[in-house]
Amino acid sequence: MKKIIIVVIAVTLLLMMATPFQGGFSKENIAQANSSPIWPMFHYNTQHTGRCPYDTSKNNGTLKWKYKTGDSINSSPAIASDGIIYVGSYDNYLYAIGNQSTTTPPSSPQNLQANASTSSVTLNWSPSTQGTYPIAGYAIYRGPDSGKESDTPIATVDANTTTYTDKNIKSNKTYYYMVKAYDNQNPPNYSASSNEVKIGAQTIVITLQPDNPMMTVNGAQKEIDQGRGTKPVIIKEWGRTVVPIRAIVEALRGTIGWDGTERKVTINFKGTTIELWIDGPQAEVNGVMKWIDPKNHNVKPIIVNDRTMLPLRFVAESLGCTVDWDSDTRTITITYNG
Repeated sequence: MKKIIIVVIAVTLLLMMATPFQGGFSKENIAQANSSPIWPMFHYNTQHTGRCPYDTSKNNGTLKWKYKTGDSINSSPAIASDGIIYVGSYDNYLYAIGNQSTTTPPSSPQNLQANASTSSVTLNWSPSTQGTYPIAGYAIYRGPDSGKESDTPIATVDANTTTYTDKNIKSNKTYYYMVKAYDNQNPPNYSASSNEVKIGAQTIVITLQPDNPMMTVNGAQKEIDQGRGTKPVIIKEWGRTVVPIRAIVEALRGTIGWDGTERKVTINFKGTTIELWIDGPQAEVNGVMKWIDPKNHNVKPIIVNDRTMLPLRFVAESLGCTVDWDSDTRTITITYNG
């Protein structure tokens, strides 16, 4: 009898290796197994006949797959080294039963940060902590809007790498990023998402100085008013700087227009429209009238040497830029993060 049992088990295992699973991992098989608290091979309680003596109503196992053998299997259940139980049944199937073990994924990456240059975005994050299995790497996701990152990562890096540079970007476009860790299983278990970061594909930094006809845009030097030598001017009575604004607006990739009849300057940039009038202390921003300088109503657009000069801080901040003044170097820095 023992020889017959050994032969049956050996033949069954050979069939499993040589022939595709007819039951496979299909949803139908799992649904069938879960439809009854007692599977067919548990209908009887006869020892060593292939009818498992255990009460399945108290068994927390889950069906991994079942394989149609063509005949009933009379053998004792076998437990593999990975803990999977293989058991035959009179219903002509061999079943593989796995425990409902809890797998802990890696922890989510922390402190995701992004820095942009003119042609790339570089991400950095703090490493994840291993879960049940070792970390195999990190998956990087990108999207056009918050919470709209794609399901497929744009790249992966190994477990020892916590930085990634995205060079596939476009100018004047905003991107959202997040990162997930994954372990070495197949398929892998993924962590929860890192924090999300938003950054423009190109951070624009403009520097200029009073009485200097040159400015820099992301480090590249250029003339503020080409061929005219116009310089930023500090109006002492106001304590404010006025500039020929066209070069700055165009460096931000906005547009600027002039209405000679109304003596009006119109600036358009990413959904923001600013209208200013020469000698007018108020401006209209997206249809709302505002004081150019709420603390000093004398601040206004003026004409100097036939060039229109606009209050720098008001215009730049209305366009979403930050403006910093370094009194030691007398340098104005305008920063725009798309």
